[in-house]
Amino acid sequence: MASMGFNQSFSKDTVGQTDGGTFFVNEESISISGPLNKDSNDVRLDYSIAFQRVDDDGFRIFNDSFNNKSLNAKLNITALENKLKIRSNLFDSWATVRYPTNNTGAVGSYSSTSGTQRDFRHLNSRGVSTTYEIYDYSQIGFDYSYFFNKRATRDSGSSNVDWWEKKKKYNYYYKLNNYVNSGITFNSKLGFEYTDERSNYHTNASSYATDYGHNTYVESFYGMFSINFYESLVADVALRKDDHEYHGSTYSPTMFLSKFINPQIKIRGGYSQGIKYPGIYETYSAINLKPEENESYEIGVDYQNNMYSLSLTLFKSKSDNMIAYRSSGSPSYRNLDEAKYQGLELSGLLKLQNELSLRYFFTYLETKAVNANNTVQQNSYNYANWQNDEALLRRPKTSGGLILSKTYENYFVSIDTTYTGGRWDYENSSTRLYNHSYWDFGLYSDYTFNSNNGYKSKIFLTISNMFNDKREEILNFTSPGRTVMVGFRYDTSN
Repeated sequence: MASMGFNQSFSKDTVGQTDGGTFFVNEESISISGPLNKDSNDVRLDYSIAFQRVDDDGFRIFNDSFNNKSLNAKLNITALENKLKIRSNLFDSWATVRYPTNNTGAVGSYSSTSGTQRDFRHLNSRGVSTTYEIYDYSQIGFDYSYFFNKRATRDSGSSNVDWWEKKKKYNYYYKLNNYVNSGITFNSKLGFEYTDERSNYHTNASSYATDYGHNTYVESFYGMFSINFYESLVADVALRKDDHEYHGSTYSPTMFLSKFINPQIKIRGGYSQGIKYPGIYETYSAINLKPEENESYEIGVDYQNNMYSLSLTLFKSKSDNMIAYRSSGSPSYRNLDEAKYQGLELSGLLKLQNELSLRYFFTYLETKAVNANNTVQQNSYNYANWQNDEALLRRPKTSGGLILSKTYENYFVSIDTTYTGGRWDYENSSTRLYNHSYWDFGLYSDYTFNSNNGYKSKIFLTISNMFNDKREEILNFTSPGRTVMVGFRYDTSN
């Protein structure tokens, strides 16, 4: 696939920012996939390899230029009459961002870019998933995943400063799949998971190691059981026990029920508890952060027929020790005593005549910080970020959208619009400001060419922010303007 186009950027009033204008953007990618031995009766190998490169000379508010390269590869093996399945994957991504400088080559004076000229990022992940069917409906499995993230920045007067984090995860399990007895279907899974996280500052940043570098180990036991009574009533229960090296043991239960009133209407409800341990980046200069503890309730109804579908969910949740960013003083993350959420989600699909369809979605969300004025918050002078009995930052009360699509022979076109309601944000550590709502419109269209050998090629057009609306999705950060991309794809798979 190859595509190219233009991105329009708005002028910035702050010293050191770009003057706006139109910038060239190009993307190139190539992917190859298919079976290595299609005719084999026992061992089957499937593979895919994809490479992508993106250049953008005006992509975001603080960027003079941005480029990204990524490699994605997969190899799947099926053998022993489909009893043994091995899935492997590799993803590698490199990104470089160059920030604005003035006509003398100095970095702009705006605080968010002062002293910064380049930002390098490297992401790497890989994994292997293996399952073996020991009996009918019964499997054992093993998953391994590895994640590595490295960032380096260079300011105007020194060498690179970089930090890295990596995570290894091992998962062993036994699984019962769709075992049916007297019209009742059973599913279950029992497993053990081990996670090893490590991080540190590296080059030219040894003074940060005390605050940032650490090793963390988590051992987890989990179980899930699901029973389906005659395709009418489904009950799901699960329990997870996490043993964290620093935070001790935690139990997280989950319970859900769903019931078909008739073939078209289903009602459902559930309760769950969960825990979110502080991330490696969040614990910089805050090694005593507590984990977030979450408790949620929901109830909903689904309706579907041949012409349209509708899904409605009411939810209510509470988070204790919510991890929040403190911008004043020495910037770092802190625990907020409690946060509450409640609202509803609505989504659906309407199938119209002549291959025309309309998708819709809407969310209403109420949030509130509770007991925010504790000792930590007061000593942080952090009232703008988290105020007691006030809405949480950057959570719009209303949001939603529509996607209208049309298929005609080899043509496809889709027009989408999304709405983001007003939400509170912070100007600085003592000033909260209301960030106003905005609409976003986009368009996608393609035409598919069919060749005699079964291969397909496609030309496509993508337009983002179609009406070039100037808005701040995050306060004081102007979002990208209109982007127009034209591209070509060629598919050699049959």
